[in-house]
Amino acid sequence: MKRTATTFLPLLFLFFFTINTYSSQKKTAPSLTMKQIANATLFIDFNGEANKQKVKLINGHYERRKKGSDTLSVDLTTWVKFTDLDKDGSQDAAVIFVWSKGGEEIFYELAALLNKKRKPVQVSSADLGDRVVIQALDVSADTVFLNMLTRGKGDANCCPTLPVKLKYLLESSGLTEQTDYVGLYRGKAIRSYGVREGLEMSINSDSSVSLILPAIDLEPTVRKTGKWYKKGDGSLLVDFTEWSADETDLIYFRFLNGKLTSMFLNQNFYWDGDLEFERVSE
Repeated sequence: MKRTATTFLPLLFLFFFTINTYSSQKKTAPSLTMKQIANATLFIDFNGEANKQKVKLINGHYERRKKGSDTLSVDLTTWVKFTDLDKDGSQDAAVIFVWSKGGEEIFYELAALLNKKRKPVQVSSADLGDRVVIQALDVSADTVFLNMLTRGKGDANCCPTLPVKLKYLLESSGLTEQTDYVGLYRGKAIRSYGVREGLEMSINSDSSVSLILPAIDLEPTVRKTGKWYKKGDGSLLVDFTEWSADETDLIYFRFLNGKLTSMFLNQNFYWDGDLEFERVSE
């Protein structure tokens, strides 16, 4: 009897181990392959509009020539990482591709390719900007980490020098960069002939923003309201209401050394200066 029990227990363990292994393998779909990704279908926003065009890569490349127009081209880069972006148990892919309309501009995009019935399906992408320099792309579970050089103040379009570290999650709204900008800020406008202190800006969770520039000397108090949008490259775009009949105040911000700093702005309204804020509450 003892011999029978001794023989039976290992067999029972082997049976359950086999069943569990089979069940685990059944739940996890096979990973996407590089060949599949290099021949995937992508959706590209060539014209800066919401109507994206469908392109089919062939060995990582797409090209379309039209008489009398620019050549449209798309190329998959070597930046490809596999991970489970949508938490369904199958391996998806985070990839970077570049596209051009034939001019000097070369735009980089980070795309999420989900594993749908063993085929790559692009569900979202984030615009990283023109001629950025990718330094690292990593993944951990459902999170994508990206290090790159982007344009800083005074940088030519060809030659970015500002290092940024970004983090992305695939949310219901798409591939979203995770920098949190919501909060109350106080700061200053730095101009060639002096500093205007006491500025207050509120960036709200409903995408609204308000800015107060206090009165100084002969300059009256200025109050402005508008909307803010987070860009795919991690920067913050603040779009204020029109200051005059033919122009709108657009300001791009980034966190530099812990301070919310204007990168590019409408100099007709903000003169020749920069804006610099510290967050005082969230």
